[in-house]
Formats: sequence, structure tokens, C-alpha cells
Amino acid sequence: GQISGSATMLKSIVMGLAMVGAATAFAPSAVLPRGSLRQSTAGPSMQLYSAGKMQGKGVNIIPIFKRPDSLDGSMVGDQGFDPFGFSGWVNMKFCREAELKHGRVAMLAFVGIMVESAGITFPGVTKVFGASTNIFEIHNKAVEVGAMGQILLWVGVFEMLAGYPGMTQTMEGGARAPGDFGFDPL
Repeated sequence: GQISGSATMLKSIVMGLAMVGAATAFAPSAVLPRGSLRQSTAGPSMQLYSAGKMQGKGVNIIPIFKRPDSLDGSMVGDQGFDPFGFSGWVNMKFCREAELKHGRVAMLAFVGIMVESAGITFPGVTKVFGASTNIFEIHNKAVEVGAMGQILLWVGVFEMLAGYPGMTQTMEGGARAPGDFGFDPL
């Protein structure tokens, strides 16, 4: 009676928090305008901008290497670190888009692992996958019954219908920011 009611309530709360956490993965990030950069007043500085102007392309994380021309300081955390020269032959907008997409997928996967490990399932799932909460057993069973192939298929369809056009627009100089699909459920 009392214990199973508390467990059900706890599962409901965990599931609700997991859904809110998953939804925030798709919320657009705040972008600060260049004029609002805070000024450092004390201590050593490696900042690229001072009084809103770039200090020079020589300011980078590894002073012995030339700062790549494709890293102009416009991306968050850009300190000119590219010792292998990837930014010279890969479009950095593509890299930003891919990084955001992979980060979001990893967050959703983690939420899925936590939900499965907590024993929260949809009706009928235990008939197909069994009652195990071991994520490795669940994964292997999902591969065995073909569920992973179905996930791959539908994610691929979604990527072709929504991801590819958005990425193409960004890489061709459109106003769309990498990773911004205009979806903000909160």
C-alpha cells in the first residue's frame, strides 16, 4: 500500500524531471552581443577582445603556432587552438552543428539509461525486452529483436528531413545559428 504508492510517486517525479531535462537540450542557447563582453581588470589575460576590439590574431593558446585564419574569435571559447589544422579543411559551422547535435543525442541517451535503470517502462516493454534493468542486457535484446535498427531508421529519416536542410542553410551563409531548430518547448 504505502510503500508502492511512494515508489510510484518517486518514479513519476523522476520521469517528469527526465523529460524536462531532455527538453532543455533543444532550447536555443543565449548569445551575448560583442558589446556586452565583461572587462577584466586584474590578473593575466588571454582574452581575445579588449574594449570590444580583437587584440590581434597572434593571441592564441599555443604561441609557437600561427593562429589559423579560419578561427577568428567569433566562436565561444575560440583561443586559436588547432595544432593539427582541422579548421583549414573542415567548415567550422559544420563542426559546431555536429558538436551540438552529438551533445544533445548524448544527453537524451543518458536520460534513457537512467529511466531504464530506474525500472520505468512503457506498457508491454517487459514482454519484448524482459524485466531486466541492466542497460547492457536491454541493449543486446533491443539489437536482437531489431529495435535498434528501427531507431536508426527513424533518426535517419528525421535527420534527412530536418537536420540536413538546416545544416545546409547554416553552411551556405544563412542567418540560422548552428544547432538552432527554432524549437523551444519551455
